[in-house]
Amino acid sequence: MKFQIATVATAIFFVVAAFYAGDQRGAALTGALIAGSTAVISIFAMGRAARSPRSATKNALAVMAILFLVRIVLVGLGVAQVGRAGAVPFVIYFFVPYFAFTAFEGAFLHSLRRLGTTA
Repeated sequence: MKFQIATVATAIFFVVAAFYAGDQRGAALTGALIAGSTAVISIFAMGRAARSPRSATKNALAVMAILFLVRIVLVGLGVAQVGRAGAVPFVIYFFVPYFAFTAFEGAFLHSLRRLGTTA
């Protein structure tokens, strides 16, 4: 549960930070909301997938891969929505939290491995 709490807290932090991005607030909020919402969905879906008695790590990794593909599509849509003028704040507020969320997801997968569940 600690990974889920850390993910939700980090998502809220980056959305609040994006709110104070000045005149580029819309683009920053779009990036932070895409990164945060997909991370929260991913970490909770990975937790649910890990409850399977067989191949918990494999199921959680599959969820991580699927959400990665969803993020790729959403980033493309987000950049198209904010346009050229807002692309830099969007990219910053998407990718900075994205790397933090990827670390949380990787740590969660690693914790499953330590618990003895194998892919």
